[in-house]
Amino acid sequence: MIEASPPPWAETMHQDPLPLDWHPARIAERRRAFLSPALGTFTAYESPLVWRRGSGAYLWDADGKRHLDAMAQNVCISVGYRHPGVDAAVRAQLDEIQHVTTVYAHPQPGQFAEELVARLPVGHDWVVHFVNSGAEAIDLAVLVARLHTRHFEVLTLRDAYHGMHFTAMAATGIGAAHQPLPPAPGFVNVIAPHSYRGLFGADAPPYLQELSRMIGSATSGALAALMALGLGAWWVRARRRRAPRAAMVNPAAPGATETLARAIASLDAEFERKGAANADARAAYEGRRRELKRELSAELATALDSTSPLS
Repeated sequence: MIEASPPPWAETMHQDPLPLDWHPARIAERRRAFLSPALGTFTAYESPLVWRRGSGAYLWDADGKRHLDAMAQNVCISVGYRHPGVDAAVRAQLDEIQHVTTVYAHPQPGQFAEELVARLPVGHDWVVHFVNSGAEAIDLAVLVARLHTRHFEVLTLRDAYHGMHFTAMAATGIGAAHQPLPPAPGFVNVIAPHSYRGLFGADAPPYLQELSRMIGSATSGALAALMALGLGAWWVRARRRRAPRAAMVNPAAPGATETLARAIASLDAEFERKGAANADARAAYEGRRRELKRELSAELATALDSTSPLS
């Protein structure tokens, strides 16, 4: 019987890893010298804030000071740091196998996709695309919208960040995220309807007017999608037909969109004035706001698909 010799890396498995240098200035210098310049596009502080560990909703910096993480690291840590269920699942998988390329098969992706589809609205032929980043998701969404509609132009919002990949960069409405080269074609930035300190104030009609003007002046009217940042979600809605250039909704006409926008603003103002007396009051406010936002999204989508001529 021939005994297999240990692999050449076996001796190094139990060696201590290279010590990490936690000095903030040297961390910043290595990041500048050896990592992508794109990482400097968005920085929270002039002096780098270095995180050493996390637990629950809290982070500890390199000096041991505790901070409350109100951003969940750009919503990437949705269940908190060191969640015991997540940690246990990761460790269990790493103990078996850490990667299976799509050339081969493993039961986990298919079963996970099946569970996700089971939670989606019935009546659709859902499939799941797993991606590694938001930029990849944007690229895929644009591809699907253009293939489905056979249209090319996509509306995106100013001030919206979609990523640093070539397509996502063109969709991003922030100058600091662009490189000095021709962008991917087919994207038209339109004003974002910010209800708080927005250019046209809190009411919806002026933003819809500007949106209609941009569609009429900067596009052919044959839109593949509107990528909207707001209401707590990213969504891409593909148009199913070509809308004639002059067949856009008249956003100045008062209707459900304006009514819903005003209702949300009124609800927010009332909550800010009265505050949350208890957990039930907060839950009622949040539930009603979600309902109004869903209705507003549906009304805006209907407005964009309207073929009524401008009045």
